[in-house]
Amino acid sequence: MLVSIIIAGLVMGAIYGMVGLGYSIIFRASGIMNLAQSEMVTLASLIGVTLYQTLGLSFWLSLVLTMVIMFLFGALLQVGIVSRFNERGVKGIYMVLVTLGLSKIMNGSCELIFGANPVRFPPIFSVSTVKVLGTVITPERILSFFLSALAMLAIHLFLTRTKTGIATRACASDALAAEACGINVVNSNAIVWGLASASAAICGMMLGPIYGAAITLGGKVGTKGMASSVSGGFGNIYGAMVGGLLLGMIESFVGGYVNSTMKDMVAYLLLFLMLCVRPTGLFNEQAIRDV
Repeated sequence: MLVSIIIAGLVMGAIYGMVGLGYSIIFRASGIMNLAQSEMVTLASLIGVTLYQTLGLSFWLSLVLTMVIMFLFGALLQVGIVSRFNERGVKGIYMVLVTLGLSKIMNGSCELIFGANPVRFPPIFSVSTVKVLGTVITPERILSFFLSALAMLAIHLFLTRTKTGIATRACASDALAAEACGINVVNSNAIVWGLASASAAICGMMLGPIYGAAITLGGKVGTKGMASSVSGGFGNIYGAMVGGLLLGMIESFVGGYVNSTMKDMVAYLLLFLMLCVRPTGLFNEQAIRDV
């Protein structure tokens, strides 16, 4: 039982960390707490299942296309809406309310276009279960863990080894100085929003086989992603993944040894305790920024 609990915690923790990664990337780059990130996961899962099930594309092609679509959607959202509010001096809590409004619009649009009923993902693999260390687990959950790890590595390499990624980090550190050096801050922020949306695409495609694609999917993981990000240090992309793994493990142990109905309380409790004990998170080396 212990091994199965640990594996379940690692799998779900990796997904929570990916959701938290989306929050952290945007906050680090622009200082905005994007409450629409959870609905990005919802939209991605619904687009993914449409490509995979309705159009009959392969899972991998559906995943790639969903990531591309979500990247473009996130970038256009930043350029077309968010940057316009920034130009008009909308900042702080007012920008948070803007993203909250966007999340409601996105959720309502998803219900209008895709319907309110959950859609079950077709099986990705020909086998329904595999054994790992003597524990039976679905191959989709194993795939979720490794895809999350690969996505984290890819984002790390992009931000540290490419000119565009380094320019993005420069804008996050000091936008005015970066602009003075000739870096296009608007384009940089658009790339960041695109990356966050693409990471949501991976989450949506991985959560679909577990929960089913539905308009309620983002609500199930949004708070847990936020708790992961805050626990690791809001704005710290590596801390978000560590926070997600921490949350996943605690949630799994509580569900396995205490009470399965208490699992959903863990994210709220961890978020509350972290804000009380260490508001800057486990790995945040920067001063707290006003949200």
